[in-house]
Amino acid sequence: MKKVCKKSLPFVKLAAAVLVADQLAKQCAENSIGEGKMIRLKNGIELRCCKNRGFALNTLHDHPRLISSVSAAAAGLMTAVFLDGLEKDGPALRKAGMALIAGGGLSNTLDRLIRHEVTDYISFSGKRSGAGKKTVVYNLADFAVFAGAAITALTQPSAEKEREQQ
Repeated sequence: MKKVCKKSLPFVKLAAAVLVADQLAKQCAENSIGEGKMIRLKNGIELRCCKNRGFALNTLHDHPRLISSVSAAAAGLMTAVFLDGLEKDGPALRKAGMALIAGGGLSNTLDRLIRHEVTDYISFSGKRSGAGKKTVVYNLADFAVFAGAAITALTQPSAEKEREQQ
């Protein structure tokens, strides 16, 4: 058991680092930029401070209890899968992907449960979505979840390999 815990520690630290870094970046965006304001950087990157009370693109923002419940359930399930996966054999890269998903998911869920909103702060000029052409704004936790999902998907064993192992 000690070997498993020692091997798992870097992945737990990665998840914690994502959560802490995102929370600090959100605090910086709130304190330095201010809600509704924007700073344009080079290469089309924009720093903003936007409050999102719903899911992506503020979907279902008028149902805060549903948002909190679904977020908590999803983050809990993802964290359980992450922690369970740490004890299993598998590529370190897959475990890192799961750590990114867990850390990002927990950070945004923490916001939803405590503050009833998620602070987003990074956008790209020209990135618009939906009929109303809303600006899509992200945070570090979102990028961690996206990257973690891609890494995890790319490191999943094929069905053929799984059959060979059985």
